[in-house]
Amino acid sequence: MLLPTLMGKQDDWIRKTVRLPVELHEQLSRAAISSSINAEIVARLEQSFLDQPKPRHDISASLLEIIEATQLLDDEDRAKIVDLIISIGTKLSNRTR
Repeated sequence: MLLPTLMGKQDDWIRKTVRLPVELHEQLSRAAISSSINAEIVARLEQSFLDQPKPRHDISASLLEIIEATQLLDDEDRAKIVDLIISIGTKLSNRTR
């Protein structure tokens, strides 16, 4: 079981009653060898959020950031980058249609 110092104050936790299938409860009991079932559930839930892929942000915003960063380049290189970005954007927009 987690020590109270590791768990924090009780005010930092929300108590909920959860119904579990018997088999799932038994699996959690076996998995919680060196901790409580509660700690096992919390660890698994936290891990499930860490395992989620990060949400994709708007590709247009990313392309705009890249275009803005090209201001450090000379005109010829900047034009090449902008043309490439426009080409990528066009291909992506055609793919989603």
